[in-house]
Amino acid sequence: MLDAIGQRFGVEPFTFAQCVGQTRNPIELARLQDHLQAALRDGQIVPAVAAGGARGYRLAPDTWTAVQRRLARAAQQAAREAAEQREREHALEHAKIRDAIVLLERHGYRVIGPDGGGQSDG
Repeated sequence: MLDAIGQRFGVEPFTFAQCVGQTRNPIELARLQDHLQAALRDGQIVPAVAAGGARGYRLAPDTWTAVQRRLARAAQQAAREAAEQREREHALEHAKIRDAIVLLERHGYRVIGPDGGGQSDG
């Protein structure tokens, strides 16, 4: 929950209403309120004045630092996974091209490279 709050609000104050957003399920609302109260009790969030002078909260500085580290690690992991996926897709496309070249050559076609020169390296 703290990571979601940090990602949405950063160091800015927020209200309980902003945290629950569109949640209308009473069980989910109670769970969120329990989490907020526990975080407040543990010093992970602190009272603050939100927009319009409303009673609100904000992440404690040490909590924000920890949240930033986790968010940065998650972003790095997502970037690594995206790069790995692109690499797998590229390798698969290359394998498909090699297979197509082999099939064409097996049927007597001569396959040349993209420069119009010699044999393709497949």
